[in-house]
Amino acid sequence: MSTLSIIGLMAIVFGSSAIATISHAQPARTQQETVGEMANSELKTAVVRVTGASADKVEVITTSSVIAVTLVNGNMNDATTVDRENYAAAIAATISKEILGKSEFKGIVSLRVDFVNRKGAASTVNDSIEFREDPSGAFKHHQS
Repeated sequence: MSTLSIIGLMAIVFGSSAIATISHAQPARTQQETVGEMANSELKTAVVRVTGASADKVEVITTSSVIAVTLVNGNMNDATTVDRENYAAAIAATISKEILGKSEFKGIVSLRVDFVNRKGAASTVNDSIEFREDPSGAFKHHQS
């Protein structure tokens, strides 16, 4: 067997094992993760629709009990506190309607809307407005 053939065979053997290793590097996503991502995407679309914000300036993260909406580098960062509260209330009303009756949101008790300035990896929270879910499923502004 020639040297070139041995090198080719080694490339095939080692290349195959590297490919096998890479293919197992990311675990399969669970159905719950997929449902969560779809739900977050739907909520993000609803927030974009109600606010008119650009989709790249809206982030939505959901845990088992909290929905966090982050508005990044938006025009409301320079608004008054009252204006941000009204804006956040419109988001809260929209989110309430979007999650009503959906099993993946049954444990949600709180919604937070953050107004953030971001440059690179550095973020500054200008305002954070929290809402608590009432018995009817609506989010009411929480003040402590």
